[in-house]
Amino acid sequence: VNNDTSSITNMDHFLDIEERDGVRWSWNIWPSSRIEYRKLVAPLGCIYSPLKPQCLTVNYPPVCCARCKSVLNPYCEVDYTKFTWICRICNLANTLPETYHGITPESQPAEIIPSYTTLEYQIQTAQPNAPSYFYIIDITFKEKYMDYFKETIIQSLNRLPKDAHIGLITFGKGVQVYELGYTNCTKSIALSGMKEFSKEDAQKMAKTNQFLYPLNIVEENFKRIINSLYNPFTPKPGCRHVRTTGVAISLALNILPDTFSGRIMVFAAGPATAGPGKVVDIEKTASIRTHKHLADENAPLVQDARVCYYNSSNIAVQNGVTVDLFSLSLDQVGLYEMRDLVKRTGGVIISTKYPNDSFRTSFFHLFESSSDGSLASKSKGTISVSVCPELRISGAVGHLSSTGNKTEGVVSELEIGAGGTDTWKMASIDNNTNYAFFFEVTNPHQRVLGSQSYGMVQFRTTYVNSLGQSFLRVTTIAHQWSSPDLGTNALIPGFDQEAATALVAKMAIEKAETEETDIQRWLDKHLITFMSKYSTFTKGMEHTLSIPNEISLYPQFLFHLRRGLLVSIFGSAPDETVYYRFYLQRENTSNILTMIQPQLEAYGFDIEEPEQVLLAVSSIKPDRIYIFDSYFNLSVFRGSTISQWMKLGYQDKLEYSSFAELLRIPVEDAKIIYEERFPAPYYVECDEGTSQGRYVLAALDPEENNLSGTTFHTDDVSLSDFMNHLSRRIVNYEPVKQ
Repeated sequence: VNNDTSSITNMDHFLDIEERDGVRWSWNIWPSSRIEYRKLVAPLGCIYSPLKPQCLTVNYPPVCCARCKSVLNPYCEVDYTKFTWICRICNLANTLPETYHGITPESQPAEIIPSYTTLEYQIQTAQPNAPSYFYIIDITFKEKYMDYFKETIIQSLNRLPKDAHIGLITFGKGVQVYELGYTNCTKSIALSGMKEFSKEDAQKMAKTNQFLYPLNIVEENFKRIINSLYNPFTPKPGCRHVRTTGVAISLALNILPDTFSGRIMVFAAGPATAGPGKVVDIEKTASIRTHKHLADENAPLVQDARVCYYNSSNIAVQNGVTVDLFSLSLDQVGLYEMRDLVKRTGGVIISTKYPNDSFRTSFFHLFESSSDGSLASKSKGTISVSVCPELRISGAVGHLSSTGNKTEGVVSELEIGAGGTDTWKMASIDNNTNYAFFFEVTNPHQRVLGSQSYGMVQFRTTYVNSLGQSFLRVTTIAHQWSSPDLGTNALIPGFDQEAATALVAKMAIEKAETEETDIQRWLDKHLITFMSKYSTFTKGMEHTLSIPNEISLYPQFLFHLRRGLLVSIFGSAPDETVYYRFYLQRENTSNILTMIQPQLEAYGFDIEEPEQVLLAVSSIKPDRIYIFDSYFNLSVFRGSTISQWMKLGYQDKLEYSSFAELLRIPVEDAKIIYEERFPAPYYVECDEGTSQGRYVLAALDPEENNLSGTTFHTDDVSLSDFMNHLSRRIVNYEPVKQ
């Protein structure tokens, strides 16, 4: 615990904590009372990536507190003569087990060494269940798309673990469940997709048929069936294809044994048009719901469809099954209705505009392995959180679900996201999975905390790898309490404006999905209140406004958040909005900032090294090349002069080899970003003045025209105008009396 608040002002300190413990806090100095907490404005919380940091793994059981179940950690006080330790979460004195009676200050177990604030225990090695993959394939794809998916699915078999089990269901007008082990001919059970099958009916069918087989036994038969798939039904004129997606998914979940803990992978060509989970009517005269339909409550199919897929998610969560959704469209599949099914089970959504390498790159990412030979994706995860008596847990936001377990005196009545609990379940978790946790300070104002005291939070994550090994990863965090005499401004040196932006973005999206809230108005109110709280000024006089360095970028971040695709729904379909927000809820602080405020990196003859430039039209110069990275889209953008030189073929002439080199470097740098990103972004190389080039310009701050003379017209407010208006609102702010 660093008691020198001046050292916390350095962003490197926040990044060091993230590197060591996988956690990034909005406030790194905490208010010491409930009254001071309520004045914060920005949430007290963190973004935690349980499996991100590399940490030591030990092969002995953890020592746990008898009262709160917290694990022995470097912040505990250990008596080396009496062999006792004091839990700093609940302050209970505990006895060390006999195996610890030989420890000394010079010979300590790993869990109390100061550098091991994150430590992993291998707690059990069981007989592993073979990793299982159940393919659910929509047969209504157009022929060229179906061929693409057939090839992709067959290629995926080479990436599955050798001991994997696989199963297959196809759907269209009906649902077919295949017995892959029957090799004399194709054998499947054909079912109606118009009615829901009960678990009892599905289990009866599973007793007399086997639907999961070892890959090494049925691989050739599986390939043969996949290659033979086609849709025998032609839709009626003026009608869509019949798709019974909801029944296919529900049936898969119900016929699988409770011990199944693999992935159900759904390949969808379009929205469900029949049966439970129906998203749109089969007649093309009935359009799929839009944001306006949703706002006007004129989408009669939405509620029933969401309930159908939510009920399926309950089965998946209970059994530890992950559900993934793959499609070749962002706006006509039914993501809006199906989001809970994927989100609550820790699955992924991979969607692309047309068959390309980015889809396959992302899809094959699911089958990557860790250094120990197990799959990178882990299963049957749980996260439990313990807090010191001065804190309460408000909730969590991310791809997880509440267990409903509640430890007395730990859970706040103020719920954010999945609240009302201190333990959550995740069917799937990997190194890139992040969760947001929110906390409340409940310490009475009259109870003064000592200057050397600190608040404590412990995360305990359990998971099982594909080798059947169970692990417990423990991360313990301690932060200094602020002196109540110094007021809330004493907290500013510990404010991480990047993490706070990410947390506020997650809160805003959670509100958008669960409440009828004008998110842009909510963000504006939050920003004005926050900036007026921590800035200094003379009321009514803009020229006196002084903004501390620690919060100076916060308005800029929220400016880009409120105008971007994560918040603004203008021009987007509900499915597109769900897709972008889905990954916001999954990613870490750095990637969220890229989604909010894209990165623009310039390359040119006058620049020795690539440099970050302002995300503004004024940054665009005709003789430069730019990498534009908005997380979901990645572009190499060439200025007008560069484009003209390329058309003249200068890059092919020996005397202009430096120009060829200038063209090559940004493309190679973009390739590195592309290969490391999940999901793989939509990649394009474009020139200024083209349709794809205008997409890049539309994402920039339209403060002024670029120097090449191209005029960019937009109705968007510029950052400078936004800041001027914000300044006026700050200095004239009237706090709401409570």
